[in-house]
Amino acid sequence: MASYRTNKETQAAIESIITNADKQLILVSPYIKLTNTWLARIKACAERGVKVKIIHRAGELKSDELSLLHTIKNVEIKSTNNLHAKCYFNEQEMIITSFNLLESSEKNWEMGILVNKNEDKVIFDNAMRDVLIIFNDSNSHSLTSVQNHYQQKLQHKVVARKNINEGFCIRCDDNIKFDVEKPLCRECYEEWSEWEDDEYPESYCHFSGEDSDGETSFAKPILKKNWKKAKEVFAL
Repeated sequence: MASYRTNKETQAAIESIITNADKQLILVSPYIKLTNTWLARIKACAERGVKVKIIHRAGELKSDELSLLHTIKNVEIKSTNNLHAKCYFNEQEMIITSFNLLESSEKNWEMGILVNKNEDKVIFDNAMRDVLIIFNDSNSHSLTSVQNHYQQKLQHKVVARKNINEGFCIRCDDNIKFDVEKPLCRECYEEWSEWEDDEYPESYCHFSGEDSDGETSFAKPILKKNWKKAKEVFAL
């Protein structure tokens, strides 16, 4: 029957789900930055002939990360807007969790609920149905399209920095007013406010707009390397 998993147990459950997949593996994670271990597990799984499907949040998968995944056969990658769910499953087991496929998530307080297809059929089937709906409604993309996306974002940042009052949303990278106490755009703030976790790892630096690899948060919206410059520019 369904059982609770702590942070370390959640990591172990995800690893077991990947390792024991026989025909299919579906990974749903808004933010993805794979450790070498995760990448090796997924690669070994795909090389056994398992069909791997990955769903992430649109605009959040870096081109270098996508490049690594595109070296693996039998992997289909899709993206969708406003994805916040995290769910990992094979034919027999599924874990619904707060855990993103990020190295930083291994250090956070995370939790999960492990579900077995035979013992928890209703939960398993309902969750799988929703995941497949999300997958079918998501967009496939190529490596080239993602690289173009990030190039456009970089050009956008160069122009945006001409306005001294401009900052960047630490979750979606949109231009907003620079304010270290309000480093999220309205839409992302509403999403964040559901949990109000000041330490939840975010994706961008509020000052520069560059990728932060989860090193920024609501409590610490500016990368350490940019803090001195930000203090000078905004008299913090």
